[in-house]
Amino acid sequence: ELTATLNAADEEMTKRKDEYLSAEHYLLALADSKITAARVLKDEGITRAKLMAALQQVRGSQRVTDRIPRGNIRRWRNTDAISRRWRRKGRSIR
Repeated sequence: ELTATLNAADEEMTKRKDEYLSAEHYLLALADSKITAARVLKDEGITRAKLMAALQQVRGSQRVTDRIPRGNIRRWRNTDAISRRWRRKGRSIR
């Protein structure tokens, strides 16, 4: 099942016409998987639709074209704000 999830992440990258695999591809693949990590996401209420909405907010229409996306610092600050809100609610996104 792990191999299938990794292959699904690669398919997510291809669908989005990205040049590099990133954490978002793995998360989207996990959302459709049946492995333990996917159940943890689902138990926390994290669905594929919610992940897609969050990615759209953070990423917009940009593609992953760099191994290290240095030019996207402003977007990552937004992600950090989301993380702080979760921690205030007693949750963690790690």
